[in-house]
Amino acid sequence: GKDVTVNGVSVRPPKTYSGNGLTLERAGVFLILISQLGLSVFWDGGTRVYVKLEPQYQGRVAGLCGNFDGDTENDFTSRQGIVEPTSDLFGNSWRVSLLCPEVHNEDFEHPCTANAHRGTWARKRCSIIMQHLFAPCHEEVPCQQFYDWCVFDACGCDSGGDCECLCTAIAAYAEECNTRGVYVRWRSQELCPLQCDHGLEYEACGPACPQTCKNFGLEPAEHCEAISCVEGCFCPD
Repeated sequence: GKDVTVNGVSVRPPKTYSGNGLTLERAGVFLILISQLGLSVFWDGGTRVYVKLEPQYQGRVAGLCGNFDGDTENDFTSRQGIVEPTSDLFGNSWRVSLLCPEVHNEDFEHPCTANAHRGTWARKRCSIIMQHLFAPCHEEVPCQQFYDWCVFDACGCDSGGDCECLCTAIAAYAEECNTRGVYVRWRSQELCPLQCDHGLEYEACGPACPQTCKNFGLEPAEHCEAISCVEGCFCPD
């Protein structure tokens, strides 16, 4: 796993900071930062991050992650409260400082154009999202957009093989399937293998808070009930 530091000091989760109400936990492949405010951040140690809010914040937040009101049509709401037609206008409105240069879509070349030699490889590897392995999820989570994102990211990788951005893109679709109750064991020794040590076994959907000697008999943490399951290495049944 990746080293976890807090203010430059290496720490080993679980770790609780009572002064500011923050807790660091591990759940499957994720490191979770939990706050008493009702906000949790999930990080897979690579390029995948999820920000989760409790229901009382619906429609009461704003920013690059949208306003959490269940309506994707207004997620490009700018700092000025205007629904922008393009992602660059929306993103530029949320610059933390006017000294930051504006970014425009035309400034970026599609990575499959910039790295034309990777296009065929990316499309072939990402096609697993469209194929029979994920078929049980296709009705629950349309796959075309995730496939397009996967190809975009995979072309942006700087080397071949099961690079991190390819595996992260496929894992993002699998995670969305998990949230809809469709659990797909998509990893293999040939594609994005996840090595489990100490007798643990890989599960596409394992308990977010597995029972251990340390937490036996204790009240489960809030995030345990909020998350149906997570991908990772777990004790065998």
